[in-house]
Amino acid sequence: MGLPRYFFVDSSVVHDAPHGRLKADGTTGAHGLDLARLLDAVNDAYAELETTSARLRDAIAHIGAGFAIWAPDERLTLCNDTYRHMLPSLADLMVPGTSYGRLMSAAVDRDVVILGRGGRAGWIEAGIARHRQPTGVAYAVRLRDGRIFEIRKERARDGGVVDLFTDVTRARQVESDLRHAKDQAEVANRSKSEFLANVSHELRTPLNAIIGFAEMMAGQMLGPIGLPKYQEYASDIRDSGGHLLALINDILDMARIESGRLTLHEEPVSIAVAIESCVRLVTERARRGGVTVEVAIERPTPRLHADERMVKQIVLNLLSNAVKFTLRGGKVTVEAAHCADGRVAIVTSDTGIGMTHDEIAKALTPFHRSESAFSRRFEGTGLGLPITKSLAEAHGAHLEITSRPGIGTRCAVIFPATRTLAAA
Repeated sequence: MGLPRYFFVDSSVVHDAPHGRLKADGTTGAHGLDLARLLDAVNDAYAELETTSARLRDAIAHIGAGFAIWAPDERLTLCNDTYRHMLPSLADLMVPGTSYGRLMSAAVDRDVVILGRGGRAGWIEAGIARHRQPTGVAYAVRLRDGRIFEIRKERARDGGVVDLFTDVTRARQVESDLRHAKDQAEVANRSKSEFLANVSHELRTPLNAIIGFAEMMAGQMLGPIGLPKYQEYASDIRDSGGHLLALINDILDMARIESGRLTLHEEPVSIAVAIESCVRLVTERARRGGVTVEVAIERPTPRLHADERMVKQIVLNLLSNAVKFTLRGGKVTVEAAHCADGRVAIVTSDTGIGMTHDEIAKALTPFHRSESAFSRRFEGTGLGLPITKSLAEAHGAHLEITSRPGIGTRCAVIFPATRTLAAA
């Protein structure tokens, strides 16, 4: 597509005239030299325009998407080869002057596209309406051969329309595969959680019986057991059974959380009573480990509108962790306070081994266990903090952890003011 040659003027005729513009009678005028310069400038401008047009045509030809320009009267002005190659059965119509309506009709008549419920007329009408009111928002068109095109239409300055066609078939397939894989993973995860919940429930019944009978034997409730060694073995059975039951309870709770079966049974809960009952449960372990446990409860302590069992489990998990990871001679403190903004905080702090920032993140990951030889000394499933975090979030609360290796750890569960009740 070149520029017409008659725009280019041979200015040598003017320059050959000694005094200016050449008249019809062979004489020259006073403005001949100015006209020569003007004609040179015109020629240079058209040459630059031709270069720019060639560059633009080259850019359009090498666009990775289909590109077309439609005039204000809805007739095709130009399109690139990519546009033609994307729709080969319509390539013969992709020439300047073809109306948009004709191209739409041919797409239906030649069975290029998949029609919707509106049928032939409805599909053509919708397509022309989009063309006349371009929004710049991409929409998808499905072809009979399985391909999916994303089309974006923009209004041009002259009132025409610019089309950009992109083949998104591969991208849509990848998106569909990922969605399918995600759905399968979610189903598998729910199945796993339901399996763990069912198995854990079935294990707890016989295990409770084992622990109960072991306690009877260790305490010689029905009379002397005989050899002292048997009594020692009964105590070992009781302790091992208790440890196994705690692990099963953790797995059961995590399974309930992951399967979405966690249900709150809300009632007024005394924070002071919950903390004191949990402290009693960890006192013996703390005594054996040489750890001091201190309680600092602000009086009067407000109550919570919450699930009492879950609140006690939150406190017990935090206390158990603090006692477990505090070495002999250390101290664990548990406190409860009413914040100025109405929120209530339950806080445990210890002088234990502490954690790095990365270790805190891992500790909040279910079933994570540190690989260090030092950390492997401490038993557990690695579910204490993840369960605590989930139980807190079920109440609209959040868990905050700050820690320094070798210094200790501070854990705070902060309940929203909406769950705060006046002290009893």
